[in-house]
Amino acid sequence: MPESETDIFRDTPVRYLGYTNELGEAFKVFIHRRVYFASYLVAGCYCVGDATSRAHRAYTDLKLPLFEVANTTAEALIWQGLASVAIPGFVINRTVAGYTRLANRLAPRFPTLMARLPPHLQATAVGLACIPLIISPIDHAVDSAIAAVYRPTVNALFPNTANEGGTANAAISKARTESASVTELHDSPSANHAPSS
Repeated sequence: MPESETDIFRDTPVRYLGYTNELGEAFKVFIHRRVYFASYLVAGCYCVGDATSRAHRAYTDLKLPLFEVANTTAEALIWQGLASVAIPGFVINRTVAGYTRLANRLAPRFPTLMARLPPHLQATAVGLACIPLIISPIDHAVDSAIAAVYRPTVNALFPNTANEGGTANAAISKARTESASVTELHDSPSANHAPSS
């Protein structure tokens, strides 16, 4: 992929900033309240940064009108707000809380285990283990919700200006995918050498 096509918010380690609130939820019992809220602040800044990047791409590269740029920004903010902050944070919060209650109930039956591995520590480990498992299902669910609710609503409210095919986010993703495919084809051995007989 050409350097100009690299999405810093989705193709580089910067994307991991979107997981900070989930880490904050998993370690909530061990960290200061300010650190907990800071984890959400970092994740929120990541969401705004990604939406801003998408808006810039829509305006400068795709040359879309201002309405579509605003629509693209709004969709990206809603998607990131749900898929990166609200839903994962809630899931990890409830998972940690639920496991803590369960472990406390089981503590009298396993006193030696609980002494070596306290319920709060177990709950944190379970919360951390859940993070990679919930990312893909949540992303797909939010994708479906955006396609089923947000885009039809925008098209209904602004029938003369809305892009019926969705916002520029789909076009941006498609353009980056096509660019990556062309680059991979160009760099592959089969692209530079004839197949052997």
